Amino acid sequence: MLMLLSLAGIPVTAGFIGKFYAVAAGVSAQLWALVILLVLNSVIGVSYYLRVIIAMFDSPLPSATDPWRSAQIAHNLMWTTRAPLGAVLILLLLLGLYPQIFISLVGIIFNEPAAGHTAQASF
Repeated sequence: MLMLLSLAGIPVTAGFIGKFYAVAAGVSAQLWALVILLVLNSVIGVSYYLRVIIAMFDSPLPSATDPWRSAQIAHNLMWTTRAPLGAVLILLLLLGLYPQIFISLVGIIFNEPAAGHTAQASF
């Protein structure tokens, strides 16, 4: 569910930071048509993501019919599934809460100062 909210661009997730920087770069380059398209596509995407989230919580749980079934499903998730999902979840929240750490890291990798300014489009 948190991954879908990140795709929707909800604050405190990495998806919000990505969309924020994309909009900021578009505004600074005065690419208004692209900024408007990004916002419209984000609104359309949110409606699809919310439908999936509602369907996740609206469907009956397996435990409603068989109390042992939900325990079996949770037990079947091996560590090889849980570890990558947990790592992605932690990175998703870290990027959303502390984006400057990762922006500085990218600036170091590409030898550019990352002082928190948006990138200028240089096509």
